Amino acid sequence: MKTIKNFNKKYDEFTPNRFLGTENEKTRLIKTVLRYIDFQGLKYDFNSIKCIDIGSGNGEFSNAYKEIYPDAKFYNEDRLLTGIDFEKDKLPYDDNFFNIAFMISLVEHILSPNLLMNELKRVLKKGGVLIIITPNFKYCYRTFFNDPTHYKPYTDKSVRQLFVYSGFKRISVDPFMVNKSNFYWKFKYKFQIAAKLPFTNHDFQNIKFIPKLLRGKSTSIISSGIKI
Repeated sequence: MKTIKNFNKKYDEFTPNRFLGTENEKTRLIKTVLRYIDFQGLKYDFNSIKCIDIGSGNGEFSNAYKEIYPDAKFYNEDRLLTGIDFEKDKLPYDDNFFNIAFMISLVEHILSPNLLMNELKRVLKKGGVLIIITPNFKYCYRTFFNDPTHYKPYTDKSVRQLFVYSGFKRISVDPFMVNKSNFYWKFKYKFQIAAKLPFTNHDFQNIKFIPKLLRGKSTSIISSGIKI
């Protein structure tokens, strides 16, 4: 049973906080996600939109977002979502309510995400976007199941199909490369390039003798689908 309460307890126990680090690191992560939305040709006023962060743990993503855009309205692990089973229950929100839905480091923890995907499409406004970030099993298969809360692995192809099956359009699937040029998302072999870079930004950003060109290694996926 994947309730909010049970999920958060296990998630916090086994998974390092994905936004640990300096304020600069948090800012770079948030700006990468928002830059990716802009890269899809979606023009939002990020300071005035309604967002939902599904599976937000202790709310670090929404908190970091609101440090940059304090007027944005986030709906996440509040009293309405407590006790929700992602695989069985509908979300307690009206149709066509949100501009953006974030599902970050969650889908791999759910055995059957079909209902949740359909519910997120329902609560998104027309033209709204769903952002999914998840490990790319193709490049992290040796370590993926080191986290005992991981149930279902995804690759770039299976994430795309997840959007297709739920009726999303204008689907994009790319490597989640933090603080790198948009140019990398245009490469034909972008996933291979992201996985083969020798250094991550998170661990090596302050080592000055490592060129920026060699930093940015990623074995994760960032993806988007739009409700038409």
